[in-house]
Amino acid sequence: MKHYPSDAEWIESRVKSLPKPWADALRDDWHKTNQVDHYAANVDLRNTTEACGFVPLTLGILTFVKPLKKSLACASHDFKWHQ
Repeated sequence: MKHYPSDAEWIESRVKSLPKPWADALRDDWHKTNQVDHYAANVDLRNTTEACGFVPLTLGILTFVKPLKKSLACASHDFKWHQ
């Protein structure tokens, strides 16, 4: 039987290699979005963590993670991050 990870296990698997401030911010964002839309929370976390693989991890959270989320939102025509 296939094991499907819990939300907590899946989130941790996505953020475990990121610097702590980034991981904390992404977890917080996931929990906030999940209260409204579970699917959107998962998609946002997946897209953001995939994009994080292409940047130096020495950048600070305000320098990268929040602007990245805005860029991803614009690219997908989902403007909720601009509100």
